[in-house]
Amino acid sequence: MIENGGLDVSGFVSAGAAEFVMSGGLARNGAIEGEVYVDAGGVVSTTTVQNGGLLEINYGGRAQDAVVASGGTILVRAHGEVDGAYIKADGELMLSGGLASGGVVESSGTVVVSSGAVTSGVTLETGALGLVIGGSAAGSIVSSGAYIVAVEGATISDTVLSGGHVVSSGVLIVSSETTYASDTTSGQNLTDADAIVMRDGLLLSATVGSGAAVSIFDGGVASGDAIMRGGEEIVDNGGESLSAAVNLLGKFDVESGGVASATALVAFASMEVRSGGVDSGTIIGRSSLETVSGGSSYYATVQATGSQVIIDGGWAANTVVASGGTMLISHGSASGTRDAGVVSVSDGAIVGGTVTSGGQLDAGFYAVVSSATFTSGAIGIFESGSVAQTDVVSSGAAIIARIGSIVSGVEVASGGIVVDAGGTVSDTDNGGGLVVSTGVFVAHNGPSYYSGVAENLVENGSGLIEVLDSGVLLNATVAAGMLTEVQSGGVISSGTIGANAELDVLSGATAVDVVASGRFSDFLLMEGAGSGIVLSGGAQMQVIEGGVTSGSIVKGSGHYVPTEAVGASGVAYGTVVIGGTQSLYSNGVSYDTVVSGLTGGAGNNQRVVAEAVAHHTTLTMSSHQSLAAGGAALDTDVQLGGEVWVSGGSLLESALVESGGGVFVSGRGGAFLTDIESGGFLIASSGSFVSGTTIESGGYLVDLGDNHVNGTVLSGGGVISTGVVVYHDGVGGDVVGADASGLSTVIGDAIYVLSGGTTRDTKIDGTVTTLYSLGSENIYAGGRAVGTTISGIAGLEHVFSGGISSDAMFVSAAQHVDSGGVSLSATFGIRGQEMIASGGVASASMIESRGSAIISAGAGLVDATIQSGGVVLMTDTGGVKAMHLETGAELVLTGLSVDATTAVSFDATTDILTVADDGQSYDIDLAGDYSGLYFNIDPASYGGVTVVLDSTPCYCPGTLIETERGEVRIEDLVIGDRLRTMGGQLRDLKWIGRRSYDGCFVAGRRDILPVTFEAGSLGNGLPKRDLTVSPLHAMYVDGKLIPAGCLVNGEGITQARSVGAISYLHLELETHDVIFAEGALSETFIDDGSRGMFFNAHEYAGLYPDAVTAPPTYCAPRLESGEELEEIRQRLMRFAAVACVASSR
Repeated sequence: MIENGGLDVSGFVSAGAAEFVMSGGLARNGAIEGEVYVDAGGVVSTTTVQNGGLLEINYGGRAQDAVVASGGTILVRAHGEVDGAYIKADGELMLSGGLASGGVVESSGTVVVSSGAVTSGVTLETGALGLVIGGSAAGSIVSSGAYIVAVEGATISDTVLSGGHVVSSGVLIVSSETTYASDTTSGQNLTDADAIVMRDGLLLSATVGSGAAVSIFDGGVASGDAIMRGGEEIVDNGGESLSAAVNLLGKFDVESGGVASATALVAFASMEVRSGGVDSGTIIGRSSLETVSGGSSYYATVQATGSQVIIDGGWAANTVVASGGTMLISHGSASGTRDAGVVSVSDGAIVGGTVTSGGQLDAGFYAVVSSATFTSGAIGIFESGSVAQTDVVSSGAAIIARIGSIVSGVEVASGGIVVDAGGTVSDTDNGGGLVVSTGVFVAHNGPSYYSGVAENLVENGSGLIEVLDSGVLLNATVAAGMLTEVQSGGVISSGTIGANAELDVLSGATAVDVVASGRFSDFLLMEGAGSGIVLSGGAQMQVIEGGVTSGSIVKGSGHYVPTEAVGASGVAYGTVVIGGTQSLYSNGVSYDTVVSGLTGGAGNNQRVVAEAVAHHTTLTMSSHQSLAAGGAALDTDVQLGGEVWVSGGSLLESALVESGGGVFVSGRGGAFLTDIESGGFLIASSGSFVSGTTIESGGYLVDLGDNHVNGTVLSGGGVISTGVVVYHDGVGGDVVGADASGLSTVIGDAIYVLSGGTTRDTKIDGTVTTLYSLGSENIYAGGRAVGTTISGIAGLEHVFSGGISSDAMFVSAAQHVDSGGVSLSATFGIRGQEMIASGGVASASMIESRGSAIISAGAGLVDATIQSGGVVLMTDTGGVKAMHLETGAELVLTGLSVDATTAVSFDATTDILTVADDGQSYDIDLAGDYSGLYFNIDPASYGGVTVVLDSTPCYCPGTLIETERGEVRIEDLVIGDRLRTMGGQLRDLKWIGRRSYDGCFVAGRRDILPVTFEAGSLGNGLPKRDLTVSPLHAMYVDGKLIPAGCLVNGEGITQARSVGAISYLHLELETHDVIFAEGALSETFIDDGSRGMFFNAHEYAGLYPDAVTAPPTYCAPRLESGEELEEIRQRLMRFAAVACVASSR
């Protein structure tokens, strides 16, 4: 924020960032790719807005001499001002009530003046466009080929026409070459072009493609347009659109005063009708029509999978919702709807209309449904806060009044049903129908009612079951979207709740012996009672608001973890957890839970947080109790293989730790009155509180330092604070002594090296077996570990302050060096990682291929060696000293991004590598001889700037590919970008293939080693810069596609003999074609059976699962040998000779 005399000079606001210039603030000479907001008294001067950037001038704010480059926008709101703006190609100046003075609009630039805004003295150069919509433009200079469009009462005065035009009627086509067609224009194919339809203008059967827009103003008409992907049609005040078809990802908007009739939304299209806009007769396929803020919709048809959304004051009349279609009303209203699909309304109204067979109306909070008719097979569901009044329930139809709803004055015909499920039902006109409050009601494929017991039901799909007072649902099977609600006095027994179904057991209701299975099945006990519940396969049960369970079984397997969650004063008695989880929170309570890990699985856990309490939990083999954030456990029995983890202000009281059991207390957690029997362990760390512990013979309390341990009673046991301790996960601990050599591999276990302790040649396997099985070595103050080998994705060596590790080896494992910790001569192999915190030091580390190091600010990395393929990530370079880099090593400066200012240099006299970015410099102290090598910059996949040491210039960051928005660096391209082809077309980028090779792999591989075309080596100054491609990648020369390797001549076109590493990116269009790379003609990728060589080939299958591999069809003949090829090679040799002579001059 810049204010009160604040000044920002030459600042850069990057994409996604924002800056505010307030009263008295000044920003100048900057660049904007994010967002800058200028409020009253703030000023922005000589600033460039580009690449999606926005400069917004609000009330009292001002911009002077701003430049709007391609993709940039200046938005001037009421009483904001902009002076002397320069609008370049594809830039926009938009005024909504503000003032613009002076300034120039270049070819393909645009200025839009609306909502009473004013421009004065603006110059429109050839190809520029000024659109004045109800605003005023005075003193404009309009050059030849430029246009001012005046619509909706615009005022144009004192205009100087220097060959330009001011138009207010007909049709104007705006493209790279602006043309004006009066009155009627038919069959236009608009791509990257706009059409403006004004008074008396008629646009017929236009195709509106990607990047194109049609705007229809007062008195203009468009008929039969086809809006395609990326295209848009906007019907403004007084404009009219007839019979438009909006296709895949096309957009259609109706603004205030606009009218659209007979629009067809075909598939994945969107249409919005805003305040004062009107649509009529819209057909909605697999798409969405949204009517908002005073917009109106008449006679729409919502087909299967289509949707109509009425929100924020929108209104719809006489909509037909077909089976499978939906209508959503929120703060809106509808009348005369005919519903055979689903209509949902909340905080809105429905008046009249009919819900027909198979149709469903869901009324939510603050919804009012009046005078609607429910015919046979229709269902209405009224939730809490909704109102039904004077509706008609016909024979075979039903409405449900759930708790908190009001149903009043409803006429219930013979055969109709009103279900009182806890709502308020009054003044019912009973014409022979039923009003019921007992039994079981099913709303699925039409209504069904059971007066007492409903047995053996199988319900699968979207629907509702209400078990009312005295109703019993026995042995039912429900799944896939069904909601079963059991009211007070109702019972569900011996049923199954399958995947994606929900069961709610409310106050006074009962659930007995119910099985909840399958992923995403949801079981809610809210003030109700449950016994013998079985949760499996990822099912979730919540016990809240006084709900009670007894004898639940929570049994998981594999990766599926069922959970019993007890909170909000819920209580669980006697739960058995086998491979699942019991979670206690928010005053939830459990008694006599048994947690067993005998079956494996990913659970075996009881979690206790947030004032919840677990009483007398029993932990058996490979099970865990975790206490955090105020949770408490009383009288826990920790048996063989059981573990309790206490942290974060939580409490463990009166626990019994039997042989092979373990308690871990850390982070201000507390353990009080613990009884540790022979073979039991309690390990205290990180400021924990341990008091009143009784240690039997053979039991141990291990104090790792900085803890509060008092009141310990030794009954033959001991307190350990020195030496080496090994804790075996699932088995228990051992006190090894002061010096431990050659400890055997421990899977998922932990080693603690305390003051005076030393380990030598330890091997640790960090393979994850359960959530807590982290194989680790922890080195505390005064402890030392020598020659440790750690492997496995969860393997960890943690060097605390005062600890020392030396000669350790890490493969798929990590080392953490805390402040004050020291690591000496560690080696990090494949997926090994060194993490050094501020104040920590690592000396003589070896980062091998696919190993990495992360260096925090203030950390030290001294005399490290980074091999080919090794990576070092750092936010600060000050602690890096005498680093040795091998060819192919990578250094990543996080927090930076590559732009035009990024540069790298190496001073061989000082061994300082300097990376400069956006006015800042980062120095890295190196050691070694780097003569003949290159330091190259590339955007990092980790985020930041990557410096790569290589023996050949790399695929330069910014190899430029010509696109619709100009030349773009190849690494910045994304799927969907449009590339310019040799034929002048713009074609969508379908896929980007990526492959990389380590130098040792490609040694001698002439089929992989890169080929570099020096600038001008193909003649006519092409390529414009050095271009590096793979040897089989074809260049387009003399009408032929020739592999780059076939053009190597040893002069301007050369192939590398070796590399440290090489990466290739390949670009694929829908069909094979020729594009521009550094200005030279080069082929796109074609799948000739080679897609599998890319490491991201799987992405293609995910993007295009239905794609069929066809035989390759090349866009031009391929030439790989013969006299014609030799003639071309000789000619290119002459280009190289000419370039050499020119450069010598």
